[in-house]
This record gives sequence, C-alpha cells and structure tokens, in this order.
Amino acid sequence: GHLYSNDILIDEVMVSIMKGSKTYTKEDIVEINCHGGYLMTEKVLELVLSSGARIAEQGEFTRRAFMNGRIDLTQAEAVIDLIHGKTERSLSLSLDQLRGDLKDQILYLKKLLLDVVAHINVVLDYPEEGIDDPLPEGLVDNLKEVLKT
Repeated sequence: GHLYSNDILIDEVMVSIMKGSKTYTKEDIVEINCHGGYLMTEKVLELVLSSGARIAEQGEFTRRAFMNGRIDLTQAEAVIDLIHGKTERSLSLSLDQLRGDLKDQILYLKKLLLDVVAHINVVLDYPEEGIDDPLPEGLVDNLKEVLKT
C-alpha cells in the first residue's frame, strides 16, 4: 500500500503482520518494508515513531524471546555470540548453540547423573530391598561419560 503523512505520500510500502505464536518473540509483530535509502527510511521511521511506536532497546527482541519461553538462556547467549562473532568457527559454534545443541548436551548429562542419583537414593532409602551393588557398572559408565564430556 501507500504510506501517507497529512495527506502527503511518503512511500509505497509492504506491511507484514506476523502472529505471535510463530514469531521470534512469540508476540504479534508488524513489519514495514519501504524503498531503501537513508532519507526514505528516516521519513518512514519518523512517521511510525510519531504515531506511538518506539525504537527497540539493544537486545530487546532476544530478551522478549527468552522471557516468553521461545529460547532458553544458552540460546540467548548464542545470539550475542553470533552478533560478535569474528571467525567462521565462532559463527558455526554459535549457530549450533542457537539450534539447541548445548541445551541437548546438558539435558543428556543431567539424565545420566539423575540415573546415578536415583539408584543411590534407592540403595540408601530402601536397604531392605537387598541391593548389593551401590553403583552398578552401567551407572559407573554414566559417570565416566559425564567426566569425559
């Protein structure tokens, strides 16, 4: 459509409306695409700001995504690392972390440790069950896996 200010044509624009459940922040988003160039972009921004919008703070969208449960803390940190990445390797690692690789690794290690703790609790809480081996070999393997990781 066309964007006007006081009946004066500012630009021909494309407006996209994105519903919250599918956006980065899980909030409703409106995006205005205008023709490039500093002056045109400045005019559109002035009009939007004068109509009540405000400029987002640094990191605001990532904070909102975190607060709304869209990403976890490891993924929020990955966004910062992506922004400040200086090498291909750092960008690759940050993308892996953003995808959830670090979170998945932490959850895997947590499960291994919880299996050990659960077995030890059973041995301590229910001695009448006669479990002779306080830490079976499979659970020792769990600890070795955690230590090597």
